[in-house]
Amino acid sequence: MRFRLVLTTILMVCISNTVLLNSHDSIMIDTHNHADTNNIKIEEKETQIDTIKTTESNANRELMKSDKSIVIGILAVLVAFIGIIVPWIYRKYFRRPELTVEIVSNSSSSSEVGISPNNDLSKLPLDARNTLYRYLFTWRYKLIIRNNSETTAFYPRILHPINGIWFSKVEELNILEPIRHTDQATIINCEYYKHFESIPAKRPRIKKFPNEFESLRILLEYKNSAKTKFYTIFSFNQYINNNEFVRRKPKGF
Repeated sequence: MRFRLVLTTILMVCISNTVLLNSHDSIMIDTHNHADTNNIKIEEKETQIDTIKTTESNANRELMKSDKSIVIGILAVLVAFIGIIVPWIYRKYFRRPELTVEIVSNSSSSSEVGISPNNDLSKLPLDARNTLYRYLFTWRYKLIIRNNSETTAFYPRILHPINGIWFSKVEELNILEPIRHTDQATIINCEYYKHFESIPAKRPRIKKFPNEFESLRILLEYKNSAKTKFYTIFSFNQYINNNEFVRRKPKGF
């Protein structure tokens, strides 16, 4: 009986150890399988991350290409705009005609126009040699206007100083006739009158220009094709033709 009991006990222990070993092996197998599953999932996630990064990189490249195309397009528009606006600004504000004025003496004369009222009429009859006579001096000039540029001058006008010496008679300049550089010079006839009083022996001699002409000033106003105004200031200091080209109308005209 004792032998059977011992044998039974030994068998039960063996069976128990066998069960434990099988359970341990099963757990080990399950753990290994679970680890393999986790590794697969990690690899799948890494693959997804790589795919996302690749997609983002490609998207960034396409975006950069798109941005470059936009920048190039904007630059092309700006270049075209500048190519149009700059010549327009130059034509309107900077490309100007240049009209010049020259005074040329045509002829001059002096004539007696009568006895001066400044004589002493209480002493009659008057002594002809000592009697004051009035003389009219007349100077005739040509104002020669030329266009010394390749730009046509439109709506030309001659302006004189508000206060200052001016001609006694001036032909009108046709404001509706443009002055081109290929045209012949425009000639305006002018006259200047001045009275003198003296006795016959001291009758003054007429000069080429009266003294006051040294302060003569003339202003030419004209426009370019864009109707921007330009000016030429003519002065006759020391009886020399001087022309100055300005953008703004000077004061005093």
